[in-house]
Amino acid sequence: MRDLASVLALAALTMAATVAAADISPHMSYQGVLRDSVGNVVPDGSYDITFTLYEDAGGVVDVWTEDQTVDVEGGVFDVLLGTDTPLSTVSWEVPY
Repeated sequence: MRDLASVLALAALTMAATVAAADISPHMSYQGVLRDSVGNVVPDGSYDITFTLYEDAGGVVDVWTEDQTVDVEGGVFDVLLGTDTPLSTVSWEVPY
């Protein structure tokens, strides 16, 4: 009887892990502060922003880019990256 309970518990854990893996979002939440060229927060409004992931710290080779129009309030904005250009093409095995 104890062996059957162990098998059922293991099966339940395996199924739960499978369901949890299926719920991983293809998007990335990002929040930032938008500032002008001298460092002041921008006025409230909508702004076109280009988000880019670069292969190197020098910003030479880009691996992903997405343009979004974001609403800014008090300089703060938040976006859901990957809504227009899928992040599924990005390899997350290396730092960006």
